[in-house]
Amino acid sequence: MTDPASAPDRDGAAAEVSRRLAAGGGVQLARGIGWLRDAIRVVAALASATGLVALALGWAAWRSAPIGVLVTLAACVPAVAAPIYVARRTGALARAAAHPRELADQARDLISGLRSSPALEALAGRLHQGDAGTARRPPRAGRFTRSLGLLRLVSDVVGQARPDPQRHPLLVPFRPERLRATWLAIIVSLWAWLAASLVALAAGVVLLARLV
Repeated sequence: MTDPASAPDRDGAAAEVSRRLAAGGGVQLARGIGWLRDAIRVVAALASATGLVALALGWAAWRSAPIGVLVTLAACVPAVAAPIYVARRTGALARAAAHPRELADQARDLISGLRSSPALEALAGRLHQGDAGTARRPPRAGRFTRSLGLLRLVSDVVGQARPDPQRHPLLVPFRPERLRATWLAIIVSLWAWLAASLVALAAGVVLLARLV
């Protein structure tokens, strides 16, 4: 059973989030955002590298076949371009993760006077759980899931509060419409990575067959 004295108050979710941020929740937010940003960039880099390798192999295998060249370009160019876009979009997340104190101050200012909502209450609970579980770090898969959930909650609250670009520049990138564009680019990168991998495999088989 949850201790009523330590659990977030549903009627004061904004005040609870503000207290958690002041007590180090900004570092927790920055750590989760930074870890997720790093994981996304690793995947984007692998997808881009695979696209470049597939382009080279596809050109070597089918440069005399126009259809083969077109298929290679259609499959591999997105694998190279989408991760570059992802890296640019996550640059704003990197800036937020690099300034945890400023991130916390802007978040506290943003939610001051904000009416309670399910997203705000869930964020208060997540920060409370993070404080209680700092001594035992979850495994990497768990950290990814927790960071993804934390980012979703932050985005929901930011969308509800509508940050001012002048007063809350570190929070503007978390607006739902901006994160949706980032998630779309990530999904495109993953599918393009798969397509580029298939092209690289097929081209590699063709090149090996010519050597035999």
